[in-house]
Amino acid sequence: MLDSTEAVFLIADQNIDNNPASNNSTLNIQNIPKLTPGGEPLTGTSKIRKYEYIDCNTEEQMKLIFSDNPPGSSENKNNGKYLQGKVVDEVKHEIANFIGDKDLNVELRIRRASETALTARIMLSDSKKEIKISDLLAKSSLESALSNHITAFTIQIPNKNEFGQNEPKRGIRGQIDKEGARVYEVINGSYQMTLKWYVEGKECNIKINIHDNGQVDLIEGNGVTEEQLRAHKEVKVGKPHEAKFLHEALASQLQQTQQESSEAINPLPGLEGVSSTPHQASALGKK
Repeated sequence: MLDSTEAVFLIADQNIDNNPASNNSTLNIQNIPKLTPGGEPLTGTSKIRKYEYIDCNTEEQMKLIFSDNPPGSSENKNNGKYLQGKVVDEVKHEIANFIGDKDLNVELRIRRASETALTARIMLSDSKKEIKISDLLAKSSLESALSNHITAFTIQIPNKNEFGQNEPKRGIRGQIDKEGARVYEVINGSYQMTLKWYVEGKECNIKINIHDNGQVDLIEGNGVTEEQLRAHKEVKVGKPHEAKFLHEALASQLQQTQQESSEAINPLPGLEGVSSTPHQASALGKK
């Protein structure tokens, strides 16, 4: 069980949907064209290229896939390809059970040029469902052998291309960097995230919005101080390749909130408990 957690859900996808007439956040998975070898277009990009699949029906096949390119090798011949088969279906079932969405769709894509690792691309049946993404990254509920090779999770969102076809795009990606920090990058749209962590035994909670332009907004500070933000070294947020620690992304907003709070009028001596407006306080001071 993690001492610090993050839950996230989509709050705006208008930057994704190219069809202004469509504002339905619930996608019927059955309407997504079935991907087949050689099929196009590629999910997650506007470019056109062919799909390539690798069968993964047994543990022997899985071991062969992940032994082809050991860490440090100069080239991964399977980079960019997708896995299909029985072992993949087991992972999909585990993810569906964890999220609580039996109608979701999962694709496992091989990533990295020098070693074989996987990104799980998840298309929810309800794109605005809240997900405990930190627990998903921890993979505590994923027990299949293949899940050990998943190093990133990408939540996809509904989108229609210029031809009116369903073409999901990447929304938010979660992964763990080399220092062990959980990195959340919003690629398209805007997401709201609730974060919880502990500093010297005290629980800290904040709520933020993360946008695909890199902007991070503090929605609820709940009395968290800048020192408590600095103490949280387990999370980075932002847009791809520019994610920042919480204190880097939010310190200025937190200072402004604290300054506004400190500007509240204090009651005059002997008048504690008396509610007064600034005008009333001035008048009282003249008596």
